Amino acid sequence: MPAMPLSVLLVEDDPVDQMAFKQLVSSGRLACSFAIAGSVAAGRRLLQEQSFDVLVADHKLPDGNAFDLLDGVSVPPVVILATGVGDEETAVRALRAGMSDYLIKDPDRLYLRALAGRIERAQRQRQVQLDLEESEARLRDLFQGTSDLIHSTAPDGRLLFVNRAWHLTLGYCVEQVKDLNIQQILHPNHQLTYHQTMERLIAGEQVGTWAFTVVAQDGHSVELEGNISARFEDGQLVSTQGIFRDVTESKRNANRLRAFTENLEKLVAERTGALVESQARFTLMAATIEQVFWMKDVGSGGFVYASPAFEKIWQRPLQALYGDPQVWTDATHPEDRDRVASSCRIAGRQQKYDIEFRIVLPDGSVRWIHEHGYCINDGNGSPLHLLGTATDTTERKEMEQQILRNQRMESIGTLSGGVAHDLNNALAPILMGLALLRSLHPEENKLIDTMEASGRRGAAMVKQLLTFAKGIPGDRIPLQPCDLLRELEKIIRHTFPKNIALEISCPEEPEIILGDTTQLHQVLLNLCVNARDAMPAGGTLTLGIQNLEMDAQMATGKVGAEPGRYVLLSVSDTGSGIPRSVLDHVFDPFFTTKTPGKGTGLGLSTAMGIVRNHKGFIEVESEEGVGTVLHIYLPAAGKNSQPTALAPEAPFLTNVRGQGEIILVVDDEPDVRSMATAVLRAMNYTVLTANDGVEAMALVTSHAPELSLVITDLQMPHMDGLAFVKNLKHLNEAIPVIGCSGKIDQDQSDAFASLGVAHVLHKPFTQSELEAMLVRALVR
Repeated sequence: MPAMPLSVLLVEDDPVDQMAFKQLVSSGRLACSFAIAGSVAAGRRLLQEQSFDVLVADHKLPDGNAFDLLDGVSVPPVVILATGVGDEETAVRALRAGMSDYLIKDPDRLYLRALAGRIERAQRQRQVQLDLEESEARLRDLFQGTSDLIHSTAPDGRLLFVNRAWHLTLGYCVEQVKDLNIQQILHPNHQLTYHQTMERLIAGEQVGTWAFTVVAQDGHSVELEGNISARFEDGQLVSTQGIFRDVTESKRNANRLRAFTENLEKLVAERTGALVESQARFTLMAATIEQVFWMKDVGSGGFVYASPAFEKIWQRPLQALYGDPQVWTDATHPEDRDRVASSCRIAGRQQKYDIEFRIVLPDGSVRWIHEHGYCINDGNGSPLHLLGTATDTTERKEMEQQILRNQRMESIGTLSGGVAHDLNNALAPILMGLALLRSLHPEENKLIDTMEASGRRGAAMVKQLLTFAKGIPGDRIPLQPCDLLRELEKIIRHTFPKNIALEISCPEEPEIILGDTTQLHQVLLNLCVNARDAMPAGGTLTLGIQNLEMDAQMATGKVGAEPGRYVLLSVSDTGSGIPRSVLDHVFDPFFTTKTPGKGTGLGLSTAMGIVRNHKGFIEVESEEGVGTVLHIYLPAAGKNSQPTALAPEAPFLTNVRGQGEIILVVDDEPDVRSMATAVLRAMNYTVLTANDGVEAMALVTSHAPELSLVITDLQMPHMDGLAFVKNLKHLNEAIPVIGCSGKIDQDQSDAFASLGVAHVLHKPFTQSELEAMLVRALVR
C-alpha cells in the first residue's frame, strides 16, 4: 500500500535552522509533516505525546544533548543526529545509541539538502518495509486461512510447522505438535511408503501426488492426498514442505457412489422395459386427450415437450414449435400477448398462474384458450421449468356470451314491457277518442288525421317493444314456410333495387311449422330490409329453407335449443358484414349500425322476441367484407299438420249503435275509463265504471240482472282482471266479457280463454276496433 507522508520531529534550538527547515518543507523539496522543539524537555514531551517516523536532533541543546532525548521514550524508526563536530567519537556513540545516521552542520546550512535526501531515503525504506509487511500478512492469511493441511518437517520427520487447518483436522494442539514426529502419526500401513518417498526426495526426484493415512489425536484415521517437496542447502536436505487435502469423506462418498451406481445400473436394467411400456401408454394418452400438455425450459425459453393436441387446436406443426418457441407467442392474439408474458413471469415468482387468452389460427379465425401453468424450481430455488395445460374453451366461451346476451335481452325486455304497458295506457284514450273528436269538430279533420297517424305510429312502436319484450300472442296455425317466402318474394321483387339479385331455395317437402303469419312475415321482412341496406352497391340476397334433425350434441352448443325436428330459415347477403366488435349487440333494442335517422334499432330485437315466442332461436354469422347469414330455427309441427292458406283480415264494422245496454268498464287508469265512457255513451250505451276488481264486483252484485257486457283491464291493483273475471263467472257465467291490456302474453291470453273470455282488445285501440269487438261480443 502507498505510505503516508513521513512525520518528522526537529529538535533544534537555533531559530535560523528552524526557519531553514520550514522553508525546505514549504518549497516542496521535502514532503512531510513536522513538529519543532527547541529543547530536550520539549522534544521528550512531543515524543511521549505523538508518534513520529523520523527524529532529527541537534547534538547540543540548552538543557542537554541529543542522547538525552532517547532515554526512556519511544524512539522513532529513523534517528538522525545533526552536529557541528564531526569527530569519530561522536559518530561511534551515535551508532551505539541506535541512531540511523548523522550529519555535520555547516555555516551555509547546506546540510539541510543532505537531510532532505536522508529523509526521502527513509521514506523509501519505510515503503519497502510496509510492502514487505503487507506481503507477509497476505501470505500468512493465505497460509492459515486455507482449508488444506500444510506442514514442514525436518529430515528426521520432526514437525517444524503446521497451519491452522492441520490443527483443526487432526486435533493436535500447538504444544503437542512441538514434540511430534510425522512418523508417530502415520498409519502403520503407510510407514514403508513414507521412507520410500523420503529416499526419492533425497535423491532429488519429483514425488508428485502422495496419498497416505494418518491417525488423528482422537484415534480415527484421516486420509490425506497432496504434494510434498524438499529444500536443500549446500546439497543437504534441510526440510520438507507438504500441502495436503483431507479426502476421507470424498473417498467414502466415492465408495458409496460406486455401490449406488452398481445398484442403479441394475435397477435401470430392470426398469427399462417398464419405462418403454409406460412411454407407449403416455404417447397413446397424449395423442387422444384434447388438452395440450407442455413443458418449457426457463433458461432457453424452448419447449421441452408439447402434446399432439397442439396441432389440432393451434393448427400448426409440433416440429415448428420445437424449432422456434416464438410460434406460440406469434399465435397469441396481439391484444393478449403482454398478459400472457406477464403470467409466465409471475409463475417464476408465485409458482403458478391461471389465464384465459385468444389465439389466431392460420386461417384468421380466433379461438379461446384457458391455460393453467406452474413453475418447477431447482435445488437453489431458481426457476427451472414451466409446466402447463392449455384447453380450447371457445365453445364454452361462446355459450357463456350467448347466455349473458340472453340474460341482458331478458332484462331489457322486462323493462321494455313495462314501458310499453304504460305507453299503451297513455295512447289508448287518444286513439279511442279520435272518432268522437272528429264528429264534434269535422272542420279539423286534417289536424285530427295527423294526430291519428302519430298515435298509430306510436302504437306500432309500442307493439314492437312488446314483441321484443315477451312476444305478443297471436293465432298459431300450421304454416307452409315456403308460402311465407313466396309472399315475401312478391314484395322484394317489386320494392328492392334491381341491382340486388334474389335467390330462393325450398326443399320439395318442407316441414310444417306452427306460427303467426303476420309476425313471421314481419321477422323475415325485417331481416331482408337489413340485408338490402347492407348492399347499397348491389349483391345477392338468398332465402333458404332446410329441414333439420337436431340431436342432443348439436343442441348442447345452442342456447334455447332442444333436441328434435326443426325448420331452418336462412337469410344471407353479400354485403358489408358486421364488425366482430359489435356482433354480440345486434339483438339489443335500439342498437343499430346504420347512420342516424335510418334505423330505430328495434328490427332485430323484435325479430328475436317473435322467434323466441315461437319456441325458436336465431343465430348470426358475419364476416366483414363478405356478408351476413341469419339462421332462424323454428320447431317443426309434425307430419300430421296441414298448412292453412294465407288470407287477408276481414274489415272492421263501423257505425255501431246501442240500445241503451249497460256496459261495465273496469280499468285503473282514469283517462282510459273517462274516454271509454264518452265513446260508449256516444254509441248509445249506458256505462258503469270501476277502478279495480273489488269495485267492479260491488257493481256487478247490484246490477247483475241488467248488466249486458263487461270490459275489464288485465293489470289492476287489489284484484286484477283474471281474478275479477273468475269471481264474475261464479255469479253470472253467461255474461260476455272483453279483456283488454297494454301488455298481455300468451299465458295470460290462455288464462282468459279458459274463463270463457273469447274477446281481447290490445291497448291502444280505436273506436272502430271497439265497435267491431262489441258486435262480436254482444251477438247472442
